[in-house]
Amino acid sequence: MWTQSQRQQEHKAARSPGCCVACSAAVGVEGELDWPGLTRSMPPNLLPRCVAQYRLHSNSHMRARTHHLTLPAGVGVADNPGALYSAMHAYLAAAAVDGVKVDCQAGVGLVGSALGGGPAAARQFQAALEDSIAAHFPGNHAINCMCHSSENFYRFSRTAVARVSDDYYPRDPASSTPHIGACAFNSLYMGALVQPDWDMFQSAHPAGVLHGMARAVSGGAVYVSDKPGQHDFDLLRRLVLPDGAVLRALLPGRPTRDCLFADVLRDRQTLLKVWNANPVVGLVGVFNLQGASWDRNRRKFHVHDKRGQTLTTNISPADVESFRPSAAAAAAAAGDDGVSGGDSGASGSSRWAG
Repeated sequence: MWTQSQRQQEHKAARSPGCCVACSAAVGVEGELDWPGLTRSMPPNLLPRCVAQYRLHSNSHMRARTHHLTLPAGVGVADNPGALYSAMHAYLAAAAVDGVKVDCQAGVGLVGSALGGGPAAARQFQAALEDSIAAHFPGNHAINCMCHSSENFYRFSRTAVARVSDDYYPRDPASSTPHIGACAFNSLYMGALVQPDWDMFQSAHPAGVLHGMARAVSGGAVYVSDKPGQHDFDLLRRLVLPDGAVLRALLPGRPTRDCLFADVLRDRQTLLKVWNANPVVGLVGVFNLQGASWDRNRRKFHVHDKRGQTLTTNISPADVESFRPSAAAAAAAAGDDGVSGGDSGASGSSRWAG
């Protein structure tokens, strides 16, 4: 945990430009910084209040029965989200924090029955959040998180970055490979709606290289949650230029066609291939994610195959969708008179790459 003064000192001592992002929740705060310093300075009426207790029902597709979850302490919800966000973000900006990663956004809709309905609550909170981000963080430095409900991402109007995975769990070795698989496959859908974010990682973690290479082909931001003094600088230097800039690909990283309907975590034979492109070349990242997955019975990530094995796959330029001719061009080349020739000269584009 860093205090405000520690973060300011670290920011001043930095040798090159960097970016520090603080994590908060959509309806409150999380304990990543010296939050007591914030809460002591805020008027009581801005703090989240406890709304009525909820008995939540979730129909699980994994089990043929209904699960019940009781929250005896209730759920804290801000009456004035705009004022709360403004107070939080002013505090963080004064502490030399450059942006925010706003977690638990789907929770707004969850408790929306006490706030006029989930979609209405999501609209109110997202508008207040984006107003405050625009006022306090130049460059629109914001990452939406836990926001896969349509009532959330359909409300994005001035923020476009959203995490496409479950949390990054550095203390759970079984979660590392499923995390990358989830990011790639979720980007296939979410990449048409948002700029996918593959989450932070820790460079000195045993799976740090695997995660670092996945971020390099993701097309998203590359950022770490290293503990102060615990860094793998050799890995970090492979991900950035000498001035700290990141060579980001142009598109969301997505699975290649031959991986789309394969189980890259459990079938013991398929390697995950993730394609991307930049203005001059195509990129294909290959990852062996076999051996661990989410276990529906244990309800946690589980290593189901500890043996490990060497797998092989084929890689070709055709794995990069940007290199494939458009459907119209391919049909014209095949002599299909039913396709208009207006686009027959087009190449290097596809519905996957746009």
